[in-house]
Amino acid sequence: MTVRVAVLLGALLFLVPVARASADPISLSGYRDALINARTHIESARHLSGDDRRRSIGVAMTILSGVTEVTAGDATYTALPHEPIQSLLRDGSDASLDLASGMVAETIAAIGSGAGVVDPAHARAVLDAVLASTDFRPQPDWRDALLTILRALLGNTDVRLPQVTMLQLATVLSGVVALLVAIIATNAVRGLRAKITREAVLAATLVSDRPRAADHLSLAEDAIRRGRLRDALRSLFLAALAGLEERGGVRLDPALTDREILARAAGSARADDLSSLVGLYEPAWFGEREPTPLEVQRAGDLARRIGS
Repeated sequence: MTVRVAVLLGALLFLVPVARASADPISLSGYRDALINARTHIESARHLSGDDRRRSIGVAMTILSGVTEVTAGDATYTALPHEPIQSLLRDGSDASLDLASGMVAETIAAIGSGAGVVDPAHARAVLDAVLASTDFRPQPDWRDALLTILRALLGNTDVRLPQVTMLQLATVLSGVVALLVAIIATNAVRGLRAKITREAVLAATLVSDRPRAADHLSLAEDAIRRGRLRDALRSLFLAALAGLEERGGVRLDPALTDREILARAAGSARADDLSSLVGLYEPAWFGEREPTPLEVQRAGDLARRIGS
């Protein structure tokens, strides 16, 4: 690769004659001497480091920059192949210096010892051969590479990359956002329905496990037969609460205080009857006095009326 680059640079030197510039040109042999001098400093820089390396590189770059025109016969040339070499020198790494030294050496060899060594026709042939080499073929743009792949897959040579506008991009993004919102909303509604169904099932299970009003009434009658009037009054109170929940749809927890139960049942049509039942139940249950059979009978009537 280095040889091809050097030959190309040497060929360019003899194929691009231009008008004379203001600086004094040097002869072809003088140009060769300048390249030899520059390479000497490049080789020196390869074995140095730090400021010493930078100074040697600077001298080599100054020598190359100082040569702007070269005469060969009756023509003057300014298309000098220095920029690739200068780029390597500016990098300053070992690999770059090695490559730059090789390019300068091959350029010196391509020039030869005088103006008559290089034949323009031969230089043109060398240049054409180098340009045809795969080493100098530019890498394809990624769009072209993508088109090539698509054409191979689809068997269509008319594939074109569409020109995407900001409006089209915004439309696509809006569609994606709308789809995400729809998915989130669907999952949220589905989750809400599942939660409602689960709570309804749990509530139904809880209700089915709790004693019904008829069960409490049976317990109250059994307690009356045994003479346990306080327990009978308690069962009648629980029967009233269960009946109110079954018939009136009011959820009442026996763990609540009596006042809290009355507050929750305030909107019920049986709120007054429940208040009267609480008035009979509280004194007996909290040990203020024993209930009388008449009070138990009246509490039974109230409990049945509340649950009806």
